Amino acid sequence: MPLTMMDIIFATTNAGKVSEVQAFFDSLPVHEGAPTIRLHCPNHLPDVDETETTFLGNARLKALAVAAHVTTPFVMAEDSGFSIPALAGSYGHASFPGVHSNRWMTPAIRHELLGINDDSPVIQAHLSAGIYALVKRKGLNPIATPANYTSAWVIANADGEVLFEIEGHVNLWLAAEGTPAGSYGFGYDPMVCPHEEELVGVNAPAHHTLADISTVVKNQFSHRGKAMRSVYQWLLQQAK
Repeated sequence: MPLTMMDIIFATTNAGKVSEVQAFFDSLPVHEGAPTIRLHCPNHLPDVDETETTFLGNARLKALAVAAHVTTPFVMAEDSGFSIPALAGSYGHASFPGVHSNRWMTPAIRHELLGINDDSPVIQAHLSAGIYALVKRKGLNPIATPANYTSAWVIANADGEVLFEIEGHVNLWLAAEGTPAGSYGFGYDPMVCPHEEELVGVNAPAHHTLADISTVVKNQFSHRGKAMRSVYQWLLQQAK
């Protein structure tokens, strides 16, 4: 008998990511035989050091580590990040910031780029400002600088098997520095605009940042949305 409800452990502590992914599943058209997917993020899951050099490698680490601690059939993990090809090699990162998107800025780098010299934590505003500082140092025009997001997904089971994996990508431009942040998204979303080619057939305004585009619309063309459609098709096969 087909499943009507599918509970899946999602190996993340990022509330914004959970909201975006659950919104994707909730927005899918209801049809016979398709289960309702519910994501769960228990607070007892282990912390996982993201030591791999690729997004898929880090997603595998997280999925397999968490799968060993739960009893559900599947654990789903994602690793995603932001890359600017023109900045490749910065601070020793072949793809910058790449897999280090949330942790490339040390206090010393923050002081070098932004002049901040205190003990406060590095926050997203510092990361974004640092990107603009590096782009300007390269003599580049921010609003003509290509960038991209990558979303890598892995589904594993408690036996330590990787059952499925996929990557999604979206091509972007940097937005002008100081662009209003918008009310959607998280991370670098307020400082990037999708390429016009990504919006073909999508009811989204051109020249708007990802933070200006609602989650439901963004899921139609984003890196995460592209990958999640493949994830969903795989999950449907398991529910039959």
